[in-house]
Amino acid sequence: MDSDGRKGIKDFCARCDMRCCSRAVVLPEERQSIIKAARLGLFQRRRVFSRRGKYYIIKGDVCPFLKESTCSIHDVRPLNCRIFPLVLTHQGKDAEWDLSPDCPGYKKVSPDFAEEAKKLGQPLLEKHRKEGPLV
Repeated sequence: MDSDGRKGIKDFCARCDMRCCSRAVVLPEERQSIIKAARLGLFQRRRVFSRRGKYYIIKGDVCPFLKESTCSIHDVRPLNCRIFPLVLTHQGKDAEWDLSPDCPGYKKVSPDFAEEAKKLGQPLLEKHRKEGPLV
């Protein structure tokens, strides 16, 4: 099993066009951890993050923290990055978990990873239900 629990998906990640590494939703507390870990100054913060209501989005077609197909902020990456390709699908405040077909390796995700990701993603689901869609 890979270090993040994605049994069988690592090879796909190495070959993919990084569709998962764009426009990540970032919670305010995650943003602070990223700023600290990446040592972002005020100007850099404005170039990297865009405010969306109570949340932030990492700007760009490809995440600026993606360096040579590797996440440079892996230890503090946002929760929705940690659980991808598990995503929230929603209609209003109703939401459910689904595997994103945008990920070329989504069929290789182990049931164990999906269950762990659902547990890990519970705060996102609760925020969605309380505050509405994240984006």
